Amino acid sequence: MRRLLPLLLCAAITARASAQLHPEDSLAVVQTVTRFHAALEVGDTTVLRGMLAPGAVILKRGEVTPLRGDGLQAEIRWARAVKRGPAQITARVLGWGAFVYSSASVEAKANPALIQGTEVESVVLSRLGRTWFIELIHTSLGSTN
Repeated sequence: MRRLLPLLLCAAITARASAQLHPEDSLAVVQTVTRFHAALEVGDTTVLRGMLAPGAVILKRGEVTPLRGDGLQAEIRWARAVKRGPAQITARVLGWGAFVYSSASVEAKANPALIQGTEVESVVLSRLGRTWFIELIHTSLGSTN
């Protein structure tokens, strides 16, 4: 472990430095996630599928669900049912990989209840060429009612 610590520290410093070299990458990752949410709201499955990596999954309510097929339809239904406040978004790019995390106030009707709270989301992306693809989404809803 003592030998590993300097290597891990060096890797972390290198990763942090590379993350700072190309701020346009951070913007591109945030734009990818923003476009994904916009496509969810209108139910554009063609655009959505084009943004997903082949094995993309969502982690929600203790389950791992593939985002191709039923998982994607469930996300479209949720996006249409929820009203989101402005999100606080942070992005980190580490070479060909990136992650975005955000939090936003949400309000949704889940018959018959009204759900209000804060939704936090993390998205892991990978880059192929100049295009970012979503690999994993993890969401959690903290209810305030």
